[in-house]
Amino acid sequence: MANWAQLNDELLEEIARRMTSQEDLIAFGGVCISWRSAASKVNFGLIPWLMLPPNLLYGLFSVSRGLVNADGGFSRQIMLPETNGKSVGIVGLGRIGSAIAKRAEAFRCPISYHFRSQKPRTDYKYYSNIIDLTTNCQILIVACALTQETHHIINHKVIDALCPNGILINIGQGAHVDEPELVSALLEGRLAGAGLDVYENEPKVHEQLLRLDNVVLLPHVGSNTEETSKAMVDLVIRNLEAQFGNKPLLTPVL
Repeated sequence: MANWAQLNDELLEEIARRMTSQEDLIAFGGVCISWRSAASKVNFGLIPWLMLPPNLLYGLFSVSRGLVNADGGFSRQIMLPETNGKSVGIVGLGRIGSAIAKRAEAFRCPISYHFRSQKPRTDYKYYSNIIDLTTNCQILIVACALTQETHHIINHKVIDALCPNGILINIGQGAHVDEPELVSALLEGRLAGAGLDVYENEPKVHEQLLRLDNVVLLPHVGSNTEETSKAMVDLVIRNLEAQFGNKPLLTPVL
C-alpha cells in the first residue's frame, strides 16, 4: 500500500492535472488530505457508511430524550419523551440513509423517505415532495448529497411542516440547512430540538446554537475513527488504481 503521509502538494497537483479529463473520478471527489481536494466538483460521499449511523443515533437519542437537560439531574424527577415508535423521515436513502433506516426499525419507528426517485425493493413509504415527508414524520434526518437542488433543502417551509415537537438531525452537509431559519425555529418553539454534526459555515458555528439547551452539537466527527480513516484512504487508492488501470471504479458517480 502507498504511504499516504508522503503525498505532498506537488503530487496532488499532478494528480489533479491528470484527472481533469476523467469526469467520473473528478466527480468522485479526487484525493483528499488534510481536508483539501486535489480535484473536487461534486461533494460525493466517499466516507464509508458504517461510521455515520452510530453518530446519528447518538445525536438522535441525546436530543429526543433530552439528555442535555437531564445531565447531572440525579436528584430531580425528569419526564422525558420516548424515541421508540416515533415516525422517522429520511432525506436521502442512499447507503447511509438505508443504514440509518435499519437501525431506526429496531426501535419500531415507521420509516418514510424523500429521494430523487423511488427506491426499488423497499417497504418504506416514499414521498416525492419533501413537505409531504416532513408533515408525516416526527423526526427528520438529513443524509443526502449536497447539490444545487439540495442546498437549503431544509428551509422555513420544511421546518414549519414539522410538528412543534419535531426533531431535526443533520449528518449530511451544513449547507443542507438554512441555519438562521433553524435557529429562529428553535428559539420560537416551532421545533423541539436539533442534532447537528455539520454546520453551514464550518468551522464557525452559529453563536446562538451554542447557547441553546435543546440542541446537541458534534464537531463534524462522523468519520473520525482510525478504522474509518484507513478505509477512506484505502478506498481512494483502490479507485485510483482502477482508474489508471482502465478498470471499473469501485464507487463511480452514477
